[in-house]
Amino acid sequence: MLSSQTKDQMVGQAMRKLQTSPALEGGLCATGVAGATEDTIRELIYGVGFHNRKASYIKRATALIVEEHAGDVPSNMKGLLALPGVGPKMSLIVLNAAFGKVVGVSIDTHLHRMLPQLGWTKLAKSPEQTRRQLEAWLPLEHWPSFNLVWVGLGQELQAEKAKLLGKAIASSDPKRAVALLRTLGLDVRKEAAKAALDLP
Repeated sequence: MLSSQTKDQMVGQAMRKLQTSPALEGGLCATGVAGATEDTIRELIYGVGFHNRKASYIKRATALIVEEHAGDVPSNMKGLLALPGVGPKMSLIVLNAAFGKVVGVSIDTHLHRMLPQLGWTKLAKSPEQTRRQLEAWLPLEHWPSFNLVWVGLGQELQAEKAKLLGKAIASSDPKRAVALLRTLGLDVRKEAAKAALDLP
């Protein structure tokens, strides 16, 4: 919930506050969060995008988890989607990471933008439409790791361009790796000049 519209560093800071706060009696768990006030949650996650709305979602979702699921996060798509603030992207990640269930490919804004650039999907209005297009042809064995690998690339493409270009140049196939970055819109020459990198 915290990661939407928020940089990873800010999410990390908010998570550390949640993990260490004495205001969450019982710690960072469904009962600990459900027992805290919405104002407390808001203070702990201050800095993440839409923190007021997310505090409300978190408070309501943990109350449902405690009341209707005996404190356990639902382990199916229907149960997860019933939680306030939880959509398909987050549900698919939770099912994969927490329960080892792969029922789809989670598409975030990075993938929604990158997949048409690669020609793997057509330009779509929503990540959900992009997801359906990708799942129509991507073999099932690639679904579990797809989000992790490609979202990581998308994050580096946005925030660590020179570092990513350095990795591409040092890879086993630098020409193809650099060509991929070009396809994804990276101004390779500009980044190489800024970081004093020699292009292949």
